[in-house]
Amino acid sequence: VTPAPTSAPTATPKPTVTPTSAPTACSDDSDDHDNHHDSDEHDDKKHSKKSENKSHKVVPTLSATDKVSVHAGEELKLAVTAFDPEDRPITITAANLPEGASIENSFDSDLHMPKAVVSWKPSTGTEDQDTKIVLTAVANDGGNQETSSAPQTVAVDVLPANQTADAQVSLGKNTTVTSARFNVKSQKLEVSGQVAWEKASTKAERQALMSAETAVITDATTNAQLGTAKVVNGKWKVSIASSDTAVPCSIDVSFNGKTGVKAVKGIKRCQ
Repeated sequence: VTPAPTSAPTATPKPTVTPTSAPTACSDDSDDHDNHHDSDEHDDKKHSKKSENKSHKVVPTLSATDKVSVHAGEELKLAVTAFDPEDRPITITAANLPEGASIENSFDSDLHMPKAVVSWKPSTGTEDQDTKIVLTAVANDGGNQETSSAPQTVAVDVLPANQTADAQVSLGKNTTVTSARFNVKSQKLEVSGQVAWEKASTKAERQALMSAETAVITDATTNAQLGTAKVVNGKWKVSIASSDTAVPCSIDVSFNGKTGVKAVKGIKRCQ
């Protein structure tokens, strides 16, 4: 028997390999680096811009009273201070200074703040002047850049000249009215102040004087007496019954020949 022929096995074709492009070395890292670099630059610019804007938004502040009083022929000393969170050099400027007035800048080492004092001695005849001094604190940002505070207006009430009193030996160097306010609720004028003694005066002399004399409070314009206050340890404090229409805009307080003047706060018609 002749064996049946067998067919030769068919060779299995090899799989076709599809070529792939070789990855570029460090392409992902490079992109990340570029993106990171661009991001850093963007952040730096953003931070720089934010810092710049922040610097321009920070302005100094000025502390000054809104009204002061002075008698014609007497010297006014108006002290103001400024504060700057950025601790930049500060100059306090004054606009609308009356003739003969001046401003001097300094640094108050006790308060650790920039300070300025406006000095003015109004002459007789200036009582009816509408004197308003405009003060501004100016911070130097470096170069020619400056940042200013909001301007603050101080009204100066020039009162009639005091009548010349007979010369007398005074133990007090000066009399200062530290506070003068009209309390609308209680309808009382609340006044306080103190005496600065002459260095040559003794404790016994001071005590004798405080026992013998009182501080006299008067209307600074009409000289009408409003009340008196007992001086204790060189200080006084008193409440005087009054009314919205009767309370004066400014008061004088005299003790041992020395007089202090103060504008009264809390009166709408005097603002």
